[in-house]
Amino acid sequence: MRGKQFGSQAVTGFVLAALIPVNGMNAAEPDESDLDIFIADQLTYDDNLFRVPGSITPVSLDTGETFSRSDYVNRATLGIDGRWLVSSQAFELGLAADDNRFEENDELDHVSGKARVVWDWQTAGDWSGRLGADYGRSLASFANSRLFTRDLLDTLSYLADVRLGVGSRWALRTGARQFEVSHSASVRELDDFESTMGYVGLDYLTPAGTLFAAEYRRTDAGFPHETFVGGELLQRDYVEDAATFRVRHPFSDKTLFEGSAGYVQREHDNPLVEDYSGDIWRLALNWRPGFKTTVIFAGWRELKAYEDLESDYFKATGMSITPTWQMTEKLRLELAASWEEQDYIGSNTALPDSVARRDTVEAARIGLTYLPREPLSLAFNFRMENRDSNRETYAFDDNLGSVELRFTF
Repeated sequence: MRGKQFGSQAVTGFVLAALIPVNGMNAAEPDESDLDIFIADQLTYDDNLFRVPGSITPVSLDTGETFSRSDYVNRATLGIDGRWLVSSQAFELGLAADDNRFEENDELDHVSGKARVVWDWQTAGDWSGRLGADYGRSLASFANSRLFTRDLLDTLSYLADVRLGVGSRWALRTGARQFEVSHSASVRELDDFESTMGYVGLDYLTPAGTLFAAEYRRTDAGFPHETFVGGELLQRDYVEDAATFRVRHPFSDKTLFEGSAGYVQREHDNPLVEDYSGDIWRLALNWRPGFKTTVIFAGWRELKAYEDLESDYFKATGMSITPTWQMTEKLRLELAASWEEQDYIGSNTALPDSVARRDTVEAARIGLTYLPREPLSLAFNFRMENRDSNRETYAFDDNLGSVELRFTF
């Protein structure tokens, strides 16, 4: 139920460059073909399901009844993960369907799922690329909405990348993305969103294994449903341009640095909606102090938005640390802590007499995975989140714990 952040199309080039991994200068290939069918059952307890402060009582828009702030949620899953290597072509398929049942708030019961298909192609020459599609359906978070109703969020994305190797060190890249978000609840349809992004890039790999990458990206985004404020049409469509430069440098077998920096400019069709221009960056250090231990340090300043509320975008400045420890062959421990300051720029700040929203989000997570025997896995997770906001209705504390049993055929 925690709101997912969508990178708002114009973050850093970190993600786009990673979509065609570099192994030498060739597209990465899976080690072998494989097909896994799995079933899983997860039980979750959430003490603030609707992500509200104590002053707000969640009341159903559909029945008028009061929701329970805390709840147990059971999710049963059936899924498929497949990887196939055919000559120099690699294919991936992922399918999953979830049946979600709430003990107290059964009005929120729903079926969710995801589907993903990817083709990593390569010719006999220097051409390679990726074609893919990704679909997901989930219950929209209540963290940024005080409309308490079941709202299923559908996300659909398509990608197409082409890469031309020039010699053993250089590569030219280009590609496009199509992204769509839609809400099942009629009261949230105004937040439906769609965008098209295209990019071009140039990579250089040094003899020592350092990657330098430059990229230009342009995004055309809009909202298919009209919104009126005070009887006037609020036009929220925008165009965004971003130029980024990225470096990936292995200091040693145990330390890998990745960094990107760039400049982004977003312009809206409506002058009442605030535009943005400024620098963006992200730094990450992957350190392996021991054979079984990995620690990732990260810091960033990016444009972001929650995927169910793209119009309210914000400048995010944050940091995180994520250590993992393979305690034994069967036991794995994961920890994560993050802090992020969110300065909102989007359309909600353009309303009369509004004060720009500013949030600070702190989160910590601990996860333990146990593999008693090869087809079985048992996972425990606990997450704490605190959001402080100058708009009191968006501030909350939340604690969430879950246990999941999975069997893979």
